[in-house]
Amino acid sequence: MKKIIIFAMLLILILPLTLAQEQRVLIKYKDSNSIGIKSITSSTLEFPKEKINHDFGNIKSATLSQEEINKLKNNPNIEIIPEPIKKLFLQDSISLTNSTNIWEKQINEINLTGKSQTICIVDSGTDFTHPDLTQKNLTCNRDCSQTDCPEDCSLNDENGHGTHVAGIAAANGNLKGIAKDANLISMVVCNSTGSCPDSDIREAIDWCVSNSETYNISVISMSLGSGSYSNYCDGVDDPSDITNAINSAVAKNITVTVATGNEAYTNSIASPACIENSTRIADLYAKQYITANWTGTCVDYNTQIGQIVCHANRASFFSDILFTYGALINSTYPSNQYETLGGTSMATPMAAGMIAILKQYKELDSSIKLTNSQTTEILVNSSEKINDAEGTNTNFSKLNLWNIITYADNEAPNITYMSPENDTNILENTQTNFTCNATDSIQVSNITIQISNSTEIIFNQSTNENSLTINQSFTKGNYNWSCIAKDNNSNAKTQTNIFTVSPVYTQIISPTQNYTNQNTTEFNCSSESTTNLTNITFNIYENNTLLNSTTKNISSTTNYTIFNQTLPNETIYNYNCIAFNNESYYWQTENKSITLDQTKPTITLTSPTNETRTQTKSILFDYTYSDSSPEQNCTLNLGNSKTYSLPPKTITLEDGTYNWNISCTDEAGNTQTSQTRLLTIYTQTSSGGGGSSSSSSKEPQITEYTLTENQTKIGEIQKLKEKEIINFKISSTEHKITLNKIEDEKIEITLESTPKNITLYKNFPQKINLDEDETYDLELIYLSNQNNEVQLFIKEINEAIPTKEIIQEPEEKQNIFKKIIEFFKRLFQKIF
Repeated sequence: MKKIIIFAMLLILILPLTLAQEQRVLIKYKDSNSIGIKSITSSTLEFPKEKINHDFGNIKSATLSQEEINKLKNNPNIEIIPEPIKKLFLQDSISLTNSTNIWEKQINEINLTGKSQTICIVDSGTDFTHPDLTQKNLTCNRDCSQTDCPEDCSLNDENGHGTHVAGIAAANGNLKGIAKDANLISMVVCNSTGSCPDSDIREAIDWCVSNSETYNISVISMSLGSGSYSNYCDGVDDPSDITNAINSAVAKNITVTVATGNEAYTNSIASPACIENSTRIADLYAKQYITANWTGTCVDYNTQIGQIVCHANRASFFSDILFTYGALINSTYPSNQYETLGGTSMATPMAAGMIAILKQYKELDSSIKLTNSQTTEILVNSSEKINDAEGTNTNFSKLNLWNIITYADNEAPNITYMSPENDTNILENTQTNFTCNATDSIQVSNITIQISNSTEIIFNQSTNENSLTINQSFTKGNYNWSCIAKDNNSNAKTQTNIFTVSPVYTQIISPTQNYTNQNTTEFNCSSESTTNLTNITFNIYENNTLLNSTTKNISSTTNYTIFNQTLPNETIYNYNCIAFNNESYYWQTENKSITLDQTKPTITLTSPTNETRTQTKSILFDYTYSDSSPEQNCTLNLGNSKTYSLPPKTITLEDGTYNWNISCTDEAGNTQTSQTRLLTIYTQTSSGGGGSSSSSSKEPQITEYTLTENQTKIGEIQKLKEKEIINFKISSTEHKITLNKIEDEKIEITLESTPKNITLYKNFPQKINLDEDETYDLELIYLSNQNNEVQLFIKEINEAIPTKEIIQEPEEKQNIFKKIIEFFKRLFQKIF
């Protein structure tokens, strides 16, 4: 009898555990055309909808008990598939020096460090409290065991693998990742033991694709996988359809880097690296080791830097595998730690960081978002080839960030300076410096200066620097001189100037500007000659008619001569100088022009309008300028004695009243100041937007505020006390809100036009349908409460009301445990 009682008690303890054991499965309709998504209900599947992890259309991922699985197997339209589980790739590891040469390069004054690019790390999570990873995350860790990977700031990295690969990709502290300024988003798909369900991986990729434009996601990094495949595996052993998810990412120009695995296969790689559109990554040694024993797989002896690691899965079919350093890498680890780990897992984020920098470079340099095929072409063709003599005897590509960026550089260097300038006159037999400077976003490999006369090249000199100066003299005649700048990718730029050599050389020293507001202007002409000078003449024309011609006798071989000239009218004047030497050689300068402008510019203010009152702190100050001479500079003058340089400028101001105007000076030196306008900024609302009214003095005072339709459309913050009222219109229909009761975390209001009583919780938006159609018309937010005066945000909206699927719940079942207890009660009564 005692044995029966003991057995019964054990059964009570063990049976619930057996019944409660659950497993992840994929539920797939055998005929996806005849049974649609909407027919998948709890009554059809006979388990609560909360047990569904992911919904991919005709296939769902769920966590079910054996009993629930057995019942589903009786449905002839449904196929039950145990969910495949990927694993994290991880073995031992070493440190590696980052590509600092590329970080120093700038495009548009932005360093090539991955800035503005975002890498999705699909792994075990990331410890963003690590000092080298703080402020790297655009969101908290995202829990991809749930639909749509919701943000969960309580999640961390329970394994350590995800934090390690995140640091390799983009750490920026004491330790720096390859793309140190890239952003990270951590997609949690693997648990503390390194198990990663396929449907979680699919959900993570889908989320990164759907949000790629919001966060500028350019790379997805996955250091996980399973299986062994010697050919493309698209759709093979892939019930969650990770293949389609990767293809969707590639279609949006997102590169998906995937580790090939660490099983030392030389004729196959893991999935999902074997999916055709994956970018396959394997690892190289970063240091020399006498012995590298990769437990359970293989051993390497006397390793060399850049050598293929024996554990790296590869196959001759997958000749596009990209190799980079992954053994061993020191990187971030949870709880502010660092660990040295190694494997294809470490090489994958290394490659992802390089790709992020490549994509940043092309966006900055050419405004190009690289496609996956363009990215692959650059990575493969820029790489050094390494032969896998110990494995597949295949030539694979070894990634090098410097080579990648230089290969991607298809812009010729920019020639920034050439002296002498075009159409320069040079004195005969005088030593003259010829200088050429060039810049390039990545590198200038060579600068050449060539000088030629009408028949041949008479001078040619090169340098590997970005600047070259030579010193030469010439006999009289006409010459060309060229600056040729090249980079290491054979992009070249040539610029050619013309110069003339003469026994006499004349030039105009001043004025240097083309506009003046002075009637009397000083003109300075200089002249040089190989023999003594005799005279110099100054000619000036008004509207192509000679206004004055003055000749002065001069001597010596060098002379500066001043001519003072009165300009009678506001118009354009042309002038030149001619000098002669005692051998009757002469030189006339080119014609130059100067405009007399004594009229002040006209300034018309456009925004903001006078007496503007606004709750916006960022104000665009704009104007138009009109004058016969160009605008030289304009300034915005505020009543707080602050000035700002313009053109049109958006300035953030504090609450207050401002008297403002704009002053402009033209190139002739004339200054004008516009009219003064008034601007009031009031972000702290203290009264109604459109006016208020109150009841008769015989009754308690009730304040009503009226908002204009425009205020409601753009959104208005209104302060209210209990019993106060807001009147507003939406689509010409009048509505009224009365504040009934104020509490710290909620308020009670009445919307009288509907009518309905509504509770608003602090900082929780409430959307309301005013006319019983299929759209929300109004959004209300209870923002704050100070001294029993609340701030209520009110805004007109036009949002479709989401339709909800009606799910029929199964009939309530009797608790099986109660049946067991009743059975043993009756048994005990019979026994005793």
